[in-house]
Amino acid sequence: MRKIAQMGDPLAVGISLICTVHCFLAPVLMTMLPSLKALSITDDASFHFWMMVGILPTSLITLAMGCRKHKKHTFLLIGLVGLLVLGVASLWGHQLFGCKYEKYITLVGTCMMSFAHINNYLLCRHANCDAHVLSTPSSCRGVLKL
Repeated sequence: MRKIAQMGDPLAVGISLICTVHCFLAPVLMTMLPSLKALSITDDASFHFWMMVGILPTSLITLAMGCRKHKKHTFLLIGLVGLLVLGVASLWGHQLFGCKYEKYITLVGTCMMSFAHINNYLLCRHANCDAHVLSTPSSCRGVLKL
């Protein structure tokens, strides 16, 4: 389980980053290279589905494990709201917000998720500082206080 906790936050941030790059770069690439439309990765519905399949369990497990470890619920709550925003954007974003604003809503959800995971990761590292013999107080800095 420790490996999941160590790798979960960077993995969730990476998945969120891939989703953001896809949302903003795919239209540009399809305009420049129309043959990319034939690839299945440019199919928005299936791409968003698979991104949610990847990020949902990763985020829920990692943020819950981190919250249990460092006992701060703020970033779990931010992460859950970010997941909700991403879910709404991926399922109904085009119908609710239109093509242009769907991307911005996705970006807001991605930023919230990344913020929660980065701070969860830093808090988990901070919680281990007293367990390391050679650690110094400066090695525990970087957590954004909320």
